[in-house]
Amino acid sequence: MHEHKEYVFAEGGHEKELLQMRTQHNAYRESVVGYQHKERLRTVMPDTLRKAKSIRTRRYKLVYRIKDRHELYDMQDAAQEMKHLYGAPGYAAVAAELQRTLLEHLIETEENLPFDSDPIA
Repeated sequence: MHEHKEYVFAEGGHEKELLQMRTQHNAYRESVVGYQHKERLRTVMPDTLRKAKSIRTRRYKLVYRIKDRHELYDMQDAAQEMKHLYGAPGYAAVAAELQRTLLEHLIETEENLPFDSDPIA
């Protein structure tokens, strides 16, 4: 039996400004099979395509957006990702712990480290 990782991290999406841009290629993208759904989301639910980082444990999933509302889901709930729990009573500690772990992961894996090993001194 394989052990699962404690956390899974993911990122994706686009900046709001890029999502709002309409180009001559939109008609083509709307006609490509499999892309229509994404084009529909751009119009109907644009926040679902916004730039986001996420962390997933066996039980919870946190989607973190810098400029938009965050999302928290209990993945043991039968209606997975349909009941938004971020800010709900009783979930503040879960959200805070996941945010801290996500931030630590992002700092540890950042490619653009400062040249000076001690830039604040």
